[in-house]
Amino acid sequence: MPKFANFLFKSPANLLPAGFAIIALTMIFQLSACSQEPSTAKQSTQAKQHDHSQHQHGQLEITSLDPNATAPTLNMQIVKDAMSGWNVHIQTEGFRFTPEAINQDATLGQGHAHIFVDGYKIARIYGEWYHLRRLTPGQHTVRITLNADDHSEWAHQGETIAIEQEITQSL
Repeated sequence: MPKFANFLFKSPANLLPAGFAIIALTMIFQLSACSQEPSTAKQSTQAKQHDHSQHQHGQLEITSLDPNATAPTLNMQIVKDAMSGWNVHIQTEGFRFTPEAINQDATLGQGHAHIFVDGYKIARIYGEWYHLRRLTPGQHTVRITLNADDHSEWAHQGETIAIEQEITQSL
């Protein structure tokens, strides 16, 4: 038994009976899970201080910052990983990933991406690659949006700059 857990399984005279130890460990693991982002679309979201999976920060029209701005391009390739899950490759032109500037004012041509599976936000993405864990069997829609550092969705002519792809998870 690991040393850090020894105290939980000593006799009642020492600290906690084994039954209470199991309850205590269960509560610790449940509490720690509350602060993690869901890893698949089928996982339920726990109450968090600021959960982004159920709302949007709105659109930010690129021409509102520069009337002559052109929209960045966004492409994506999703390839089944040899071990498990999927590898998502995000390709952009006219857009730079800037994790160091997160939560700052929007700057044209930079920010991060959001990945959604079946309409549920899975994570923020700060670079060209993302590993998507194994999903439940069946067809799923993967959507990537380009977002400003202030989390608003970049838009051009009223349309969010986004791309979608269907994938099928086998059993």
